[in-house]
Amino acid sequence: MSKRLQGIVIGFLLGVLLTGSIAIGKVATQNIQVNYNNVKVYKDKQLTTLKDANGATIEPFIYNGTTYLPVRAVANLAGMDVTWDNATKSVYLWQNMRPSDSYYLVAVASPYDSKNCSIYDADEYFYMDNVAYHSGFRLWTSSGYAQYNLQNKYSTMEVTIGHTDYFDRSKTVTFLVDGRNVGTVSLPAGCKPQRYAVNLYNGQNLKISVSGAGEVGFGNIVVK
Repeated sequence: MSKRLQGIVIGFLLGVLLTGSIAIGKVATQNIQVNYNNVKVYKDKQLTTLKDANGATIEPFIYNGTTYLPVRAVANLAGMDVTWDNATKSVYLWQNMRPSDSYYLVAVASPYDSKNCSIYDADEYFYMDNVAYHSGFRLWTSSGYAQYNLQNKYSTMEVTIGHTDYFDRSKTVTFLVDGRNVGTVSLPAGCKPQRYAVNLYNGQNLKISVSGAGEVGFGNIVVK
């Protein structure tokens, strides 16, 4: 990334994400008047169109002499990835850290700590609702857990979760990233396996634990 584009990214971080928050640390809602004046953005002398996460075109605006640009759109122009943590109202920019493709978790990381856990690689299978799954693990609900060091490389995980025994009993799955709860999945008695997406926030430590009675399967786990 060029120094000029780095300067653009750093410059707009202070105010672009929340239109009403223009001071560091300020938490408030206020009405402001902005000037839309057909502001154009060029990358390497090529005119670009800025879009949001849904693909809609976003027009930059001017407020109090400062031009405001959408953080995600401009960061993507700079070859960076963006994560928004709504709980802490924080923007994370990642450069040359996250893989662009999806990977099976078993191919990129092994649990460095686990209890009551059976691992299945790409050539090994277990069954949930008579369907075979691989690239995952099973946890016994007697305080079963698995911990992974993800090295801040991954933003999301997709996994199929379901009962592997004691189908008539409910179970609960908890996902912790760097000690913070990022998701809880309840498995009612008799429910079918479901595909879930978990926000990993590009964290380092992932801990998955279960509670209840019986086993829970985690199949075809993909991180990206």
